[in-house]
Amino acid sequence: MNLNGTKLLTNFEQYMGTNTRVFSPTIVTETRFGYTRFYNSIGTLLAGVRNVVDELKIPGLSGGAPVGWGIPTVSIANYNGIGDGTDGPFVNNNSSLQFLNNTSITRGKHSLRFGGEIRRDQYNQVGTQYGRGSFSFSTTPTWDPSTSSQGDAFASFLLGNVTLTEAAAQIASVQYRQTSFVMYFDDVWKITPKLTLSLGLRYENTPPWTDQSGNLTTVFYNAYDTTPNVADQSRYPVFLRQGTGTGDPYAGLKVRWPNITLVRDGRLGDSLVHRDNNDLLRG
Repeated sequence: MNLNGTKLLTNFEQYMGTNTRVFSPTIVTETRFGYTRFYNSIGTLLAGVRNVVDELKIPGLSGGAPVGWGIPTVSIANYNGIGDGTDGPFVNNNSSLQFLNNTSITRGKHSLRFGGEIRRDQYNQVGTQYGRGSFSFSTTPTWDPSTSSQGDAFASFLLGNVTLTEAAAQIASVQYRQTSFVMYFDDVWKITPKLTLSLGLRYENTPPWTDQSGNLTTVFYNAYDTTPNVADQSRYPVFLRQGTGTGDPYAGLKVRWPNITLVRDGRLGDSLVHRDNNDLLRG
Protein backbone atom coordinates (compact mmCIF):
# COMPACT_ATOMS: atom_id res chain seq x y z
CA MET A 1 0.00 0.00 0.00
CA ASN A 2 1.39 3.38 -1.02
CA LEU A 3 1.29 5.83 1.90
CA ASN A 4 3.18 8.76 0.41
CA GLY A 5 1.79 11.34 -1.97
CA THR A 6 -0.34 14.47 -1.84
CA LYS A 7 -4.00 15.32 -1.56
CA LEU A 8 -5.77 18.54 -2.52
CA LEU A 9 -8.96 19.84 -0.94
CA THR A 10 -10.72 23.00 -2.09
CA ASN A 11 -14.01 24.40 -0.83
CA PHE A 12 -15.67 27.70 -1.73
CA GLU A 13 -18.79 29.17 -0.16
CA GLN A 14 -20.59 32.41 -0.94
CA TYR A 15 -23.81 33.82 0.52
CA MET A 16 -25.56 37.10 -0.10
CA GLY A 17 -28.75 38.78 1.04
CA THR A 18 -30.30 42.11 0.07
CA ASN A 19 -33.33 44.15 1.04
CA THR A 20 -34.61 47.25 -0.73
CA ARG A 21 -37.17 49.29 1.16
CA VAL A 22 -39.24 52.10 -0.40
CA PHE A 23 -40.43 54.33 2.43
CA SER A 24 -41.93 56.91 0.09
CA PRO A 25 -41.63 58.03 -3.53
CA THR A 26 -38.61 60.12 -2.45
CA ILE A 27 -36.90 57.85 0.09
CA VAL A 28 -35.36 54.49 -0.80
CA THR A 29 -32.88 52.44 1.23
CA GLU A 30 -30.96 49.30 0.32
CA THR A 31 -29.21 46.99 2.79
CA ARG A 32 -26.98 44.10 1.79
CA PHE A 33 -24.75 41.55 3.41
CA GLY A 34 -22.33 39.06 1.93
CA TYR A 35 -20.17 36.26 3.23
CA THR A 36 -17.40 34.50 1.33
CA ARG A 37 -15.21 31.65 2.53
CA PHE A 38 -12.35 30.03 0.64
CA TYR A 39 -10.58 26.92 1.88
CA ASN A 40 -7.67 25.33 0.05
CA SER A 41 -5.36 22.67 1.41
CA ILE A 42 -2.56 20.72 -0.18
CA GLY A 43 -0.69 18.24 1.97
CA THR A 44 0.34 14.62 2.32
CA LEU A 45 -1.95 11.62 2.14
CA LEU A 46 -1.29 10.99 5.84
CA ALA A 47 -2.03 14.56 6.99
CA GLY A 48 -4.39 14.29 9.94
CA VAL A 49 -4.31 10.48 9.65
CA ARG A 50 -0.98 9.16 10.91
CA ASN A 51 1.95 10.78 12.70
CA VAL A 52 4.82 8.83 11.15
CA VAL A 53 7.53 11.22 12.38
CA ASP A 54 6.68 10.65 16.04
CA GLU A 55 6.33 6.91 15.42
CA LEU A 56 9.91 6.82 14.09
CA LYS A 57 11.16 8.67 17.21
CA ILE A 58 13.84 10.56 15.30
CA PRO A 59 15.88 12.61 17.81
CA GLY A 60 15.24 16.33 17.55
CA LEU A 61 12.31 15.95 15.13
CA SER A 62 8.63 16.27 16.00
CA GLY A 63 5.58 15.47 13.92
CA GLY A 64 3.87 18.68 15.03
CA ALA A 65 0.30 19.57 14.14
CA PRO A 66 -1.83 16.98 12.27
CA VAL A 67 -1.96 19.22 9.19
CA GLY A 68 1.76 18.54 8.67
CA TRP A 69 1.85 14.80 9.32
CA GLY A 70 3.51 12.57 6.78
CA ILE A 71 6.65 10.61 5.98
CA PRO A 72 10.10 12.25 6.17
CA THR A 73 11.90 12.80 2.89
CA VAL A 74 14.75 10.36 2.26
CA SER A 75 16.93 11.05 -0.77
CA ILE A 76 19.48 8.44 -1.90
CA ALA A 77 21.86 9.44 -4.69
CA ASN A 78 21.42 7.34 -7.85
CA TYR A 79 18.31 5.66 -6.39
CA ASN A 80 14.67 6.56 -6.09
CA GLY A 81 13.98 8.31 -2.83
CA ILE A 82 11.30 7.37 -0.34
CA GLY A 83 8.84 9.37 1.72
CA ASP A 84 6.88 12.52 1.04
CA GLY A 85 8.21 15.65 -0.58
CA THR A 86 9.75 18.50 1.38
CA ASP A 87 6.99 21.00 0.51
CA GLY A 88 3.87 21.50 2.54
CA PRO A 89 1.54 21.60 4.15
CA PHE A 90 0.02 24.70 2.57
CA VAL A 91 -3.43 25.60 3.90
CA ASN A 92 -5.55 28.70 3.31
CA ASN A 93 -8.76 29.27 5.24
CA ASN A 94 -9.96 32.78 4.42
CA SER A 95 -13.28 34.50 4.89
CA SER A 96 -14.88 37.90 4.41
CA LEU A 97 -18.09 39.27 5.98
CA GLN A 98 -19.57 42.47 4.60
CA PHE A 99 -22.52 44.73 5.51
CA LEU A 100 -23.49 47.87 3.60
CA ASN A 101 -26.33 50.36 3.32
CA ASN A 102 -27.20 52.95 0.69
CA THR A 103 -30.01 55.45 1.20
CA SER A 104 -31.26 58.02 -1.31
CA ILE A 105 -33.51 61.00 -0.61
CA THR A 106 -34.91 63.42 -3.18
CA ARG A 107 -35.81 66.93 -2.01
CA GLY A 108 -36.71 69.38 -4.73
CA LYS A 109 -33.61 70.01 -6.79
CA HIS A 110 -31.43 67.95 -4.43
CA SER A 111 -30.71 64.23 -4.77
CA LEU A 112 -29.07 63.16 -1.52
CA ARG A 113 -27.29 59.86 -0.96
CA PHE A 114 -25.53 58.52 2.10
CA GLY A 115 -24.45 55.18 3.45
CA GLY A 116 -21.59 53.05 4.57
CA GLU A 117 -19.93 49.67 4.58
CA ILE A 118 -18.20 47.56 7.20
CA ARG A 119 -16.11 44.55 6.30
CA ARG A 120 -14.40 41.89 8.41
CA ASP A 121 -11.63 39.92 6.73
CA GLN A 122 -9.90 36.84 8.10
CA TYR A 123 -6.79 35.42 6.48
CA ASN A 124 -5.50 32.18 7.97
CA GLN A 125 -2.57 30.42 6.41
CA VAL A 126 -0.29 27.53 7.33
CA GLY A 127 2.71 26.69 5.21
CA THR A 128 6.26 25.47 5.38
CA GLN A 129 9.03 23.39 3.86
CA TYR A 130 10.97 20.57 5.52
CA GLY A 131 8.33 20.27 8.22
CA ARG A 132 8.77 16.47 8.39
CA GLY A 133 12.53 16.60 7.96
CA SER A 134 14.74 15.69 5.01
CA PHE A 135 17.62 13.19 5.02
CA SER A 136 20.04 12.92 2.10
CA PHE A 137 22.50 10.07 1.56
CA SER A 138 25.39 10.30 -0.88
CA THR A 139 28.25 8.10 -2.08
CA THR A 140 30.84 10.01 -0.05
CA PRO A 141 30.62 8.08 3.27
CA THR A 142 31.31 4.75 1.50
CA TRP A 143 33.95 6.03 -0.89
CA ASP A 144 37.25 4.14 -0.70
CA PRO A 145 40.06 6.73 -0.73
CA SER A 146 42.77 4.08 -1.20
CA THR A 147 41.39 2.94 -4.54
CA SER A 148 39.43 6.07 -5.47
CA SER A 149 36.44 3.85 -6.16
CA GLN A 150 33.08 5.52 -5.91
CA GLY A 151 30.94 4.59 -2.96
CA ASP A 152 27.31 3.54 -2.95
CA ALA A 153 24.62 5.85 -1.56
CA PHE A 154 22.35 2.94 -0.64
CA ALA A 155 25.19 1.46 1.39
CA SER A 156 25.51 4.83 3.13
CA PHE A 157 21.79 4.64 3.86
CA LEU A 158 22.08 1.14 5.34
CA LEU A 159 24.97 2.30 7.52
CA GLY A 160 23.02 5.37 8.65
CA ASN A 161 25.70 7.75 7.37
CA VAL A 162 23.54 10.72 6.43
CA THR A 163 25.16 13.48 4.37
CA LEU A 164 22.63 16.28 4.81
CA THR A 165 19.66 16.83 7.11
CA GLU A 166 17.16 19.68 6.96
CA ALA A 167 14.17 20.45 9.18
CA ALA A 168 11.96 23.49 9.74
CA ALA A 169 12.14 25.08 13.18
CA GLN A 170 8.33 25.25 13.18
CA ILE A 171 5.43 25.48 10.78
CA ALA A 172 4.81 29.03 9.61
CA SER A 173 1.33 30.14 10.60
CA VAL A 174 -0.57 33.43 10.49
CA GLN A 175 -4.03 34.42 11.66
CA TYR A 176 -4.55 37.86 10.17
CA ARG A 177 -7.62 39.96 11.02
CA GLN A 178 -8.81 43.28 9.63
CA THR A 179 -11.98 45.35 10.08
CA SER A 180 -12.41 48.18 7.59
CA PHE A 181 -15.27 50.60 7.08
CA VAL A 182 -16.46 53.33 4.72
CA MET A 183 -18.93 56.21 5.14
CA TYR A 184 -20.06 58.65 2.48
CA PHE A 185 -22.49 61.49 1.75
CA ASP A 186 -23.14 63.26 -1.54
CA ASP A 187 -25.59 65.76 -2.95
CA VAL A 188 -26.46 66.20 -6.62
CA TRP A 189 -27.95 69.68 -6.88
CA LYS A 190 -29.64 70.55 -10.14
CA ILE A 191 -29.36 74.32 -10.00
CA THR A 192 -30.77 74.91 -13.49
CA PRO A 193 -31.70 72.61 -16.38
CA LYS A 194 -28.20 73.28 -17.74
CA LEU A 195 -26.18 73.41 -14.52
CA THR A 196 -25.75 70.57 -12.01
CA LEU A 197 -23.44 70.64 -9.00
CA SER A 198 -22.24 67.45 -7.32
CA LEU A 199 -20.71 67.61 -3.84
CA GLY A 200 -19.72 64.84 -1.49
CA LEU A 201 -17.58 63.50 1.32
CA ARG A 202 -16.24 59.98 1.74
CA TYR A 203 -14.27 58.51 4.62
CA GLU A 204 -12.38 55.25 4.36
CA ASN A 205 -10.50 53.44 7.10
CA THR A 206 -8.57 50.34 6.12
CA PRO A 207 -6.30 49.36 9.00
CA PRO A 208 -3.23 47.13 8.68
CA TRP A 209 -3.55 43.43 9.38
CA THR A 210 -3.22 42.14 12.94
CA ASP A 211 -1.91 38.63 13.60
CA GLN A 212 -3.94 36.88 16.30
CA SER A 213 -1.10 34.45 17.02
CA GLY A 214 1.00 37.23 18.57
CA ASN A 215 4.12 36.15 16.66
CA LEU A 216 4.30 38.94 14.08
CA THR A 217 7.72 40.65 13.92
CA THR A 218 9.25 43.46 11.93
CA VAL A 219 12.46 45.48 11.77
CA PHE A 220 12.35 48.86 13.56
CA TYR A 221 15.00 51.45 12.75
CA ASN A 222 15.84 53.58 15.76
CA ALA A 223 17.87 55.98 13.61
CA TYR A 224 19.20 56.45 10.10
CA ASP A 225 22.97 56.85 9.85
CA THR A 226 25.02 57.36 6.71
CA THR A 227 28.42 56.87 8.35
CA PRO A 228 29.71 53.34 9.09
CA ASN A 229 30.73 51.84 12.45
CA VAL A 230 28.18 53.60 14.63
CA ALA A 231 29.27 53.19 18.25
CA ASP A 232 25.96 54.15 19.91
CA GLN A 233 24.01 50.88 20.09
CA SER A 234 20.78 52.72 20.94
CA ARG A 235 20.73 53.79 17.28
CA TYR A 236 20.92 50.20 16.02
CA PRO A 237 17.89 48.57 14.33
CA VAL A 238 15.96 46.03 16.41
CA PHE A 239 13.47 43.27 15.73
CA LEU A 240 10.08 44.32 17.06
CA ARG A 241 7.47 41.75 18.08
CA GLN A 242 3.81 42.62 18.44
CA GLY A 243 2.33 42.95 21.90
CA THR A 244 3.71 44.19 25.19
CA GLY A 245 5.17 42.56 28.24
CA THR A 246 8.05 42.49 30.68
CA GLY A 247 8.87 38.82 30.20
CA ASP A 248 10.91 37.00 27.58
CA PRO A 249 10.15 38.50 24.13
CA TYR A 250 11.06 35.11 22.62
CA ALA A 251 8.27 33.35 24.54
CA GLY A 252 6.55 30.84 22.24
CA LEU A 253 9.09 31.25 19.44
CA LYS A 254 11.53 28.55 18.36
CA VAL A 255 13.80 30.87 16.39
CA ARG A 256 16.58 33.12 17.67
CA TRP A 257 18.35 36.08 16.05
CA PRO A 258 21.90 36.27 17.43
CA ASN A 259 23.42 39.74 17.86
CA ILE A 260 20.08 41.41 17.04
CA THR A 261 17.86 42.63 19.87
CA LEU A 262 14.24 41.49 19.97
CA VAL A 263 11.90 43.85 21.83
CA ARG A 264 8.20 43.66 22.67
CA ASP A 265 7.17 47.06 23.98
CA GLY A 266 4.10 47.94 21.88
CA ARG A 267 5.67 50.99 20.23
CA LEU A 268 3.85 50.26 16.94
CA GLY A 269 0.80 48.47 18.33
CA ASP A 270 -0.24 44.92 17.52
CA SER A 271 -0.24 45.57 13.77
CA LEU A 272 3.35 46.88 13.81
CA VAL A 273 2.29 49.73 11.50
CA HIS A 274 1.32 53.30 12.33
CA ARG A 275 -2.36 53.75 11.41
CA ASP A 276 -3.60 56.52 9.14
CA ASN A 277 -7.08 57.66 10.17
CA ASN A 278 -7.25 60.76 7.94
CA ASP A 279 -8.50 59.34 4.64
CA LEU A 280 -11.24 61.89 3.94
CA LEU A 281 -12.11 62.35 0.30
CA ARG A 282 -14.01 65.35 -1.04
CA GLY A 283 -15.81 65.47 -4.34
